[in-house]
Amino acid sequence: MQINLNFKIKAMEQSQHEQRQAAAKDFQQSLGELQHILQENSAEEEIPKLPDDNINDEQFADRTSVIDLAAWEDAVADIEQYLQEKEKADS
Repeated sequence: MQINLNFKIKAMEQSQHEQRQAAAKDFQQSLGELQHILQENSAEEEIPKLPDDNINDEQFADRTSVIDLAAWEDAVADIEQYLQEKEKADS
């Protein structure tokens, strides 16, 4: 009985390990896709030309943070989707 229980525990641990490896691989792939998308978007979008040198750092940060915020929102949405799909797969 003890040997059978040990076998089941090892099989369960191996299954969990394989699931973690598959999840890590999926996550790395998603991160790679996200990086590619962000690089494409940053190449397509230009930072607006400043009308003159009188703009202060705060105004410049406000203008450029809109682009960064959109990229972060997309990243968060992709991660949330990944976690939801993972949760469904684990159920």
